[in-house]
Amino acid sequence: CHCPASLTLVIRSVRLCTVKTHVDTTIDLGPLTVLVGPNGAGKSSVLTALHLLGALRTTHFEDVFAYDHSPDSFARRGADGFSIAAVAGEGRLHLKLTSLGTDGLDVVLVATRPDGRSRRITQVGQDSSHARLFPDSIASTAALRLDPRQMARPAPVRERPRVAPDGSGLAAVIADLILTGADALPAIIEDTRRVVPQVNGLRVRTVSVPAPDPTHPDRTQGAMQLLVDFDGARGIPAHAVSEGTLIAIGLLTVLHSEPRPRLLLLDDIDQGLHPKAQWELVAALRRVLAAHPDLQIIATTHSPYLVDELTPDEVRVLALDPDGVTHCRALGDHPRAAALLDVLSTGELLSAEGEDWVIGKPGA
Repeated sequence: CHCPASLTLVIRSVRLCTVKTHVDTTIDLGPLTVLVGPNGAGKSSVLTALHLLGALRTTHFEDVFAYDHSPDSFARRGADGFSIAAVAGEGRLHLKLTSLGTDGLDVVLVATRPDGRSRRITQVGQDSSHARLFPDSIASTAALRLDPRQMARPAPVRERPRVAPDGSGLAAVIADLILTGADALPAIIEDTRRVVPQVNGLRVRTVSVPAPDPTHPDRTQGAMQLLVDFDGARGIPAHAVSEGTLIAIGLLTVLHSEPRPRLLLLDDIDQGLHPKAQWELVAALRRVLAAHPDLQIIATTHSPYLVDELTPDEVRVLALDPDGVTHCRALGDHPRAAALLDVLSTGELLSAEGEDWVIGKPGA
C-alpha cells in the first residue's frame, strides 16, 4: 500500500451489494468523508452498513440484525441476501448474508490480513475469538443520530458514563468530566464556544427524577441535569437550550472524551445549526482529526453551507438512476470540477450541478 500514513489507520473503502438501493456500490473513504444526495439515495444505508460491521465485533449477529436492522428489511427487494465489504489499511473484512427465506440465515464473515491470509467464520457471534479478526479501524464504532430531547434529559450517575447514540446520558458524562477534572471539558467548552459564540460554560446540578421501578411509581432517584452558561444568562437548563447548541455540545463531548471511537458515523451532521455554526463545526472536526490520526468521521448532510468547508474530494455524491439504483462519485470527479471551482465554492458547485452527472444523464 502506497497510501499516506494517515490512511493506513482508517477504512479506505466500503462496498455494498444488494443493500436497499445499493446494487453494487463502492465508496472510497478518507479521514473525513461527507455523503450528499437526495432523500432515499442511500446515504444512511452506508452509515448503517459500517455500523453493522462494527457491532458484529462484540455482538451476536441475531442481536445486531434485530428490529429495524433485520436482514430482510436491509436487503434489496427481491435479493436473497446482501454483503458488506470494508477495506482498511491493515486488512479487509467481508460480511455476507444469504438465504433470507424460511430455511434460515447463512452468515459468513471473511477477514483477510495484509499478507493475504484469510479466515472464514460462519454464524458470526457464536465464536467470540472472531473479534480479534476485525481491523483496528472498525474496532470501535459509534453511530450517532443525536436527539436534543434525549440529550436534555437528566441522567442518573453511573460509573464510566457514555453518551448514547441518541445523545442520552450527556449530563452524566459532563458531570464525570467535572468530577475527575478531565482536560476534555475545557476543550469541549472552547470548541462549543467557537460553534455557538454565546456559550461560555457547562455545569450540572442534581435533580430528582422518577425511579425506573413500575411497582413503586412514587419513588425518585437523583440524576444530573445539564446547565449551559451563556453570555448574560447563566445556568440555563438543557431543555431550554436550542437544538443546534445541544447537538454541538453532544458531538464535541463524544469527540473529546475517552474512550474516543475510532470510527464516528454521523447522520445529518448539520442538524439545527446556523450556516456559520456549520462552518465552525467542520473546523472543530478538523482540529480533532489532526490531533487523533486514528479517528475517522463519515457523515451525511443536505447543507451546501457545510459542504463549502470541505474539499471536493471529501464529498461523495449519491444519486438514484431511473431503476432506483444508487450511484456514487466524488464531487472532485465532476468532469468540469477544476474549471468550475475557479469561480464557484464547493457548496455552490454541488448546488449548481446537482446529482444527475453521477449517473450520466443526458446533458449532465
